[in-house]
Amino acid sequence: MDLDTFFTGCEDDNPVNKTLREEEINVLKKGLSSLEEKYKKAIFLKYFKDKDYKEIAKIEGINIKSAYGRVFYGIKKLRDSLISIGKN
Repeated sequence: MDLDTFFTGCEDDNPVNKTLREEEINVLKKGLSSLEEKYKKAIFLKYFKDKDYKEIAKIEGINIKSAYGRVFYGIKKLRDSLISIGKN
């Protein structure tokens, strides 16, 4: 999955906000790049496309419980990755 897809439409004209937003996006890209594709896609669908678990399950061809698990563990793994990035 192309990580730039996550951040389409996040532009800001204010130079300070734009710089801060770019830094945030770069950190998130690093964190997301460490995830398996199934977790990235689940997070993308849930938080960037506003899909519910039933819709995620249908799109991915999995059951609802698995969709919930992918989002839950994806966020957990992303959090752990971001913590690790912050320590460096």
